[in-house]
Amino acid sequence: MTTNANEILKSELFEITTGLLLGDGNLQKPKTCKYYRFRFAQNELRQDYVNHLFNKYCYGLKQINNNEKKPLINQLKPRLYRYSTKVNNLLKNSYSFETRISSSFNKHAEIFYSDKSSKKKLCEDITCLYNLITPISLAYWYMDDGSWPNKKAKSLILCTHAYKKEQVEYLSEILNNKFGLKTNLGINKKQPILRISAKSYNILKELIFYTIKEIPSMKSKFPFN
Repeated sequence: MTTNANEILKSELFEITTGLLLGDGNLQKPKTCKYYRFRFAQNELRQDYVNHLFNKYCYGLKQINNNEKKPLINQLKPRLYRYSTKVNNLLKNSYSFETRISSSFNKHAEIFYSDKSSKKKLCEDITCLYNLITPISLAYWYMDDGSWPNKKAKSLILCTHAYKKEQVEYLSEILNNKFGLKTNLGINKKQPILRISAKSYNILKELIFYTIKEIPSMKSKFPFN
């Protein structure tokens, strides 16, 4: 399918994509292509989450003028594949989908693939994320990278191991200053993580709960009550 140079994501999907790229999502750019596609995968325990996102992306483009509305995904449904775990070499199932190549991902590519390589790398100036991280973005970022390590408490974690210490510090500033959360930098396996204080649980719940509650498998990651 030919890709137009002016394809634009719907505003909600733009916010979702921001959150997913902060988390587990990734963009791919085949060598012969000018634009990117989005790919997402999760293990079978999160199949409902993959299905949810698949439906969001299927027709996630804004309709420009009276042009034909093109689907963003050509698959009929998420694909099932098997993989071996690095630990114990166990076989497990995973579900994935990918969009078609689209110019609608250009802005995200500038931020998350700054050196134009295949590996995700935040651009040097990440101050743009202050405006781009919204409650919707935060909800999907949390569903990807969030953790509830102590089920007897409401302190939470965002696993940010892939980022530099100073980047995580700035992300913490965004969450604190923009949303009034109480977060700080922690260290896990010698890598930076974001700790979210139980004192800001009610604020966080107000921000993201109505998005997260749509995904039953997320009950293990977030204190619903």
